[in-house]
Amino acid sequence: GKVYRFQVEVLADVLGSMTEILERNHKEMSSYDLPFEPDYRRYLYIESVGSLSFMTVRDEENVIGYSIFFIDDSIQQKGIKAATQSVLYIDKEHRGIGLAFMRFCDDTFKKMGVNSIWRQAHVKHDISSVYLRMGYELVEKAFLKRL
Repeated sequence: GKVYRFQVEVLADVLGSMTEILERNHKEMSSYDLPFEPDYRRYLYIESVGSLSFMTVRDEENVIGYSIFFIDDSIQQKGIKAATQSVLYIDKEHRGIGLAFMRFCDDTFKKMGVNSIWRQAHVKHDISSVYLRMGYELVEKAFLKRL
């Protein structure tokens, strides 16, 4: 089988080489019918202040999947250090590796002292059942209204 490598990386170091996978993610999962125009400057700033975690799945040298989480101390409850998923994406032909990658992310956060992880399941590709099998519990539903 294929050999995959999971790792924590610095987004600033690899962003320039990820344009294609970022665009594939946008095409498949975007909730907006807008052109692909992420605010990379903001992502990089948030990473520079230590509040962003970026992890990748590589097949040889190519990034074939990635996650981006925002890391923050909860303002609603002292003692909670939370990782909130912004993006989780794996190219279609490699999705069988997704569960192992999500476990890698969770284990990495535990080692970092994170004690709460928030993940979302998009209606276009609902993986709620995977989260439930991993021990997550359903606590919220998110809604979008375009104005």
